[in-house]
Amino acid sequence: MHFDMDQRQGIHVFGNPVMQTWYDLFFLNEILTHEAFDFIIEIGAYRGGLTVFFGMHAAAQGSQVVTFDLRPEPNGPPWTIHRDLLPITYCQRDVFDGEVLESIEEIIDENRVLLYCDGGDKPREFKTFAPMLRGNDVIMAHDKGREIYKSQIQETVAKAGLRPFHQRDADDVGADIFSFIRWGRKKDEQN
Repeated sequence: MHFDMDQRQGIHVFGNPVMQTWYDLFFLNEILTHEAFDFIIEIGAYRGGLTVFFGMHAAAQGSQVVTFDLRPEPNGPPWTIHRDLLPITYCQRDVFDGEVLESIEEIIDENRVLLYCDGGDKPREFKTFAPMLRGNDVIMAHDKGREIYKSQIQETVAKAGLRPFHQRDADDVGADIFSFIRWGRKKDEQN
């Protein structure tokens, strides 16, 4: 069997299709092996492969994954088996809906989070959620240089007090992910 490391189709995580490359998964695995988060918030689940990947790390850390997608939840195995075994909550909701924004902000206010932007409008997702982050929270955006560009998020990065988070490592391994951490105190204490 031949594996194309640059392929976007045909990669699976425990049988679930994933749109990330092996480089992306390697980078995320290293981060999640060395950093503990209370919640992983994923925007854009597609068919659940990365959600399961996040769920495996969450189970090992005693944390939770909540994923949002406009598409209906995948059905049938292996997704349903993994979803039932892992600390995963699937929400078929628009993350820009007021109620959803409030619930995400509540999660962020009470927990250390990794927020992963991989939905249909990554620049808008990044610009919406980056200002909500607390100190030591991490935000990432997938498809760097294809669906989201540095010029689209530079102002938000500066205003939200974000700093690159293992970005050189992501770039060195070929992951097409922007990765930032929020430095400083809890956001509501800064005002």
